[in-house]
Amino acid sequence: MIISLQSSLGIQFGRDYLLLVHLKKFLKEIALDCHKMIQAPPDLAEEESASYCSREISRFIKENTIGKDSVWVGLPRNYFLLRFLTLPLSAEENIREVVRFELGKYIPFSEEDVYFDFVTMKRDAEAKKIRLLLLVIKKSVLERYLSILRRAGVTPLGIEMSSSSLFNLFWLGENGNNSKAPVALLDIGKQSFEFNLVRGKSLCYSRVVDFDSKAEKDQAQQIKKEVRTGFRAAFCFQGGKVEEEMNSSRVSLTGGGVNDDLIAHLSKTLKMNLETLPTEAIASRLNLSESFPLSFASGIGLALRGIKRVPWNINLLPQPLRKKTRKIGLYLSFFLVFTVLVLSLAWGLSTVLKERLELRNIEREIAALKNEVISIQTIQQETQKISEKMESLKMMRKSEFSMLEILKELSNILPYSVWLTNFRYYKKELELSGYAASASDLIAILDGSPLFYASEFTAPITRDRKGQERFKIKTNLEKR
Repeated sequence: MIISLQSSLGIQFGRDYLLLVHLKKFLKEIALDCHKMIQAPPDLAEEESASYCSREISRFIKENTIGKDSVWVGLPRNYFLLRFLTLPLSAEENIREVVRFELGKYIPFSEEDVYFDFVTMKRDAEAKKIRLLLLVIKKSVLERYLSILRRAGVTPLGIEMSSSSLFNLFWLGENGNNSKAPVALLDIGKQSFEFNLVRGKSLCYSRVVDFDSKAEKDQAQQIKKEVRTGFRAAFCFQGGKVEEEMNSSRVSLTGGGVNDDLIAHLSKTLKMNLETLPTEAIASRLNLSESFPLSFASGIGLALRGIKRVPWNINLLPQPLRKKTRKIGLYLSFFLVFTVLVLSLAWGLSTVLKERLELRNIEREIAALKNEVISIQTIQQETQKISEKMESLKMMRKSEFSMLEILKELSNILPYSVWLTNFRYYKKELELSGYAASASDLIAILDGSPLFYASEFTAPITRDRKGQERFKIKTNLEKR
């Protein structure tokens, strides 16, 4: 039996399962104390499903005598809206308020209806820019899961998405490898799969896709299509380097839906460096006492939040609901250190004690004068920073749509059958040309976007030898 100094419980809610993982730490070793994968009964109503999950969580905690002080919760990726933001570096000092101010530009919901958090992807001091990944979830969704946890008597320290916990595990297992080659993390379930394209500590692309078929061969084809789409979306600004990026990258598979047949079909279909998540190597690097099944990867990543520092410290839990961790052990340590110091001083010679007291008095007087000077300098610096922030906010409000925003929107709304050959943007007018299986549908698709309006063909639709329709379209951008 391990007497642990730290312990942590990870609760991962899946679309059709509940994953529970409890870790204990003693010195450097981390033990996988207990874990359980619970498949949700089919055809349960929402209220019945919530009650079922609450009972299972409560039973797991009671049967394994698990403390509730360090609980981390993961929610399915499909509940989250992800957006990339680029802000001036000067906004870094007050970045949460700046993100809140800019939130309405990036989400189709009211700010009052969502919770959000963000993580820094890249900090470019030379360009004076900072790139963020914004995560948004509807309040109604998060509060439904909080209700489930309350019924089980659990108050979590944090809530994040399954993709971020999986990335944290992968990154820690790679020993913080910042390789320039991208890695495609595929978390495959029974009904769907999550595709996350990462490079170093940054996320380049993320998407969750439902399977159209239960046959492994069809699933492999669907995964291949999504992987190619993801690489094109992530690296479309690098000219012809998409194939080069794919050839240099590797695909890492995890999740309960991974099996030998699917791996065999993917090996033939993807023609990329394919591997299952190296759980034994990760366990060794993290000092885990044993390896773990692929289906438990996201749960392990969650539970590690209470034991190790992670690169993506994401927490969608509202600040008023965050439970403060107990610091009894820390306070006791401070008390013991203080007691030892007092006894040491009392045991010392009186002359030494007097000299120390006089020295402390002198230091206090010097510190008091320094504090006055520092406070004046601080006020001046804060005034300058506030002026810079106000100017930055004014510039952001006046700025037009960036090319990145336009291309991002086009990649999201245009069907996979569309291939653009020409892209021209001038004075809020966008000209597009290319090929499509059905070009006549594109006007409605563009006008259905909040970015574009008054779309029209500028030339007749023609059909090439392969049956593809060639089109030329002009559309306008909505004002901010």
